[in-house]
Amino acid sequence: MKIIALFILTISFAFGSLTDEAYKAYRAKNYKKAFMLYNKAYNQGSIKAAYNLAVFYQQGIGVKKDTKKAINYYKKVQTYIKSRVNSKNFCQDKMLKFHKKALKNLYTLSKNRASLKLLKNINKKCSINSDIKEFKYYKILAKRYPKTLKRVIYYKKLYTNEEVYSPKKAIYKKKLTKVAKPVMRFYLQKSITCVKRAKTYKDMQSCRFDRADMFDSIFGEDGAMSMMQGYADALHFFTPEDEKKEYYNNLKKKIPQKEKDMVIKEIKNLIKNCNFRCVDFVYQM
Repeated sequence: MKIIALFILTISFAFGSLTDEAYKAYRAKNYKKAFMLYNKAYNQGSIKAAYNLAVFYQQGIGVKKDTKKAINYYKKVQTYIKSRVNSKNFCQDKMLKFHKKALKNLYTLSKNRASLKLLKNINKKCSINSDIKEFKYYKILAKRYPKTLKRVIYYKKLYTNEEVYSPKKAIYKKKLTKVAKPVMRFYLQKSITCVKRAKTYKDMQSCRFDRADMFDSIFGEDGAMSMMQGYADALHFFTPEDEKKEYYNNLKKKIPQKEKDMVIKEIKNLIKNCNFRCVDFVYQM
């Protein structure tokens, strides 16, 4: 049996679509029928079909092998990619894997430098390494949980690209929190160490800022840090000097062990039972 990486999306846009029927025919080794259905789907504007027709012509599946026609269909895919590459959710597109295969095959068959350049740009744009550089907390996740990292980045981008009041945003936040639990738990554990070492209220404040920064970074937001900065600005600009002085003096005071134990208990509870609402709780601690 000829092995081919056919472009199949797990979620069909329409039940019993032509591409689904074509894939079924391919799996049944009815290659001529598969080719005919992909050709029909292509005439209706399917980019999936364009990719599969290119592969069929390249390998001679259900049709006479024809490199020129294969190149022509790959170029159709290339044109589509160029029109989509700058869109917000391009790197989350289920077609990405096949976009890259099409460009690679096009370069192999025709030495098309434009396809190679576009492929390099996609690899750079969608590289996990670029995300790791942007987000310091991914570094530890990459070492400890390499398989989890891709899912975290995937849902983070979906979440941050949604509009504020979109119903999907809450769904993506829930999923992101679920897949990001390993890194959140790791840094919450580090926060416990921070609290244990804290001697003054100012030290405790630093621990709280670190927690807020970590959660803001995971979710691509600045809610907690903005809230804390807003409090600091209000203190600086609107608080009477005597109250301001008292506040800063209080920060220098030694924190009672009882208060530290209470915060540690709350953090441990988060580590054990963190769900999608735990983010909101962290900001308040």
